[in-house]
Amino acid sequence: MGYTIYWYREKSVDSATFEKILHDFKKIKPELNRNGILLADPSGDSSPMITSDGVGFNGLCNSQGCCEPFSFMRELIFAYREPRKRDGKYFQYVKTDGLPYGLAAAAFLIIAKNHLKDQINVSSDNPVLMWEKPREWCQHILGYGAEFLPENDSVD
Repeated sequence: MGYTIYWYREKSVDSATFEKILHDFKKIKPELNRNGILLADPSGDSSPMITSDGVGFNGLCNSQGCCEPFSFMRELIFAYREPRKRDGKYFQYVKTDGLPYGLAAAAFLIIAKNHLKDQINVSSDNPVLMWEKPREWCQHILGYGAEFLPENDSVD
């Protein structure tokens, strides 16, 4: 059975805000490692991609399993056609099948929500289960996150 996280976001994030998101996510990464959540690049092989242009990762395919890669680019670029929109925001999602790297995706989105406020809306298949640990980590390490709850909107 799959587990999916959905979000609607603005087309671009200003550089300064994106750097704050990256800074906070890098602070969470050691906690992920301590919990055995090893991130790989989007194909599930080498190191995760964390740059000023975007973030892309998956679980390490040879140990914890991988599914669809998580990707959050500073600037969305549409090669063929724009994705669905709601209230001027662009639809994105990641299906993690409940694998451990999904906790990293959840932590990243908690961080993004903190910095982007109303510029992003986050929901998921299960509004509580996958969010408990990432909320705890963000609160303990970053001082925010305990109050985060996915909006659990329907994904038309």
